[in-house]
Parts: sequence; C-alpha cells; structure tokens
Amino acid sequence: MGYSVSVFLKYSLSIVSLLYPIKMLATDVYGPKPFNQIIESNFTNTWSPNIIGSIQNREQVLLIDAETMSKCLTVDSSDPYLLGVGDVSVLSGGLGTYGNVMRSIFQILDLNLLVFLLWLQLRFQQ
Repeated sequence: MGYSVSVFLKYSLSIVSLLYPIKMLATDVYGPKPFNQIIESNFTNTWSPNIIGSIQNREQVLLIDAETMSKCLTVDSSDPYLLGVGDVSVLSGGLGTYGNVMRSIFQILDLNLLVFLLWLQLRFQQ
C-alpha cells in the first residue's frame, strides 16, 4: 500500500499547523480599505468636461447634456436598474465621492463585439 506525495504533504501540513498554531495565526495581512469605504471616500480631483468627436469601443464616458453641460446621466444608488440625472459640478468640482463617479461613468461596448464574444463562448462550451 503506497501513499502519494499529495496525501503525505497534506498530512504533514496538518501536523505542522497543529504544532505551531500561534505562528500561523500571527501573520499580518495588509489590504486596501473595504470596497464600501472606498466608494464613500471623497473624490477630490477637479476637471472640466470636454466634448469629444467620437467614441471608441470599450471607452469610458460621462454622458452630459449638450446645452448647459451641468447635468449627467447616473445610475441610481439605491437601485442599479434605474437611471437618473446627476449634477456635473459634484464630479468636476471635487465635491463628490468615488461612488458618485462610478455611478456616472459608462463603458461603451460595440454590439458586434458582444455578439462575437457570445459566439466564442458558445463555441468553446461544446
């Protein structure tokens, strides 16, 4: 009756963790803030909206009204299926949060590319 290397390694690590539990639990792990704290952080960058001539595929854009350039399209913070109107000065004046910015930026995706990606996914699932 022979043992594989993986079984031997698994049991060896289990024994080591029983003998030295303090060393394994005392490891410090660093990570950034939790995501809910990041989106509540202040977005302090200031900028001025510019009109663009064309949009490339997979480009991030802010959809602003052309007349006054004071309102933008946003995703509702309570229901991600609803769209609303936000104030551009909150974003451009450095008065908003990262959550405000994320709910106001949209990524343009070419429908032809989307159909091609779905075709690839279906083809490789078979």
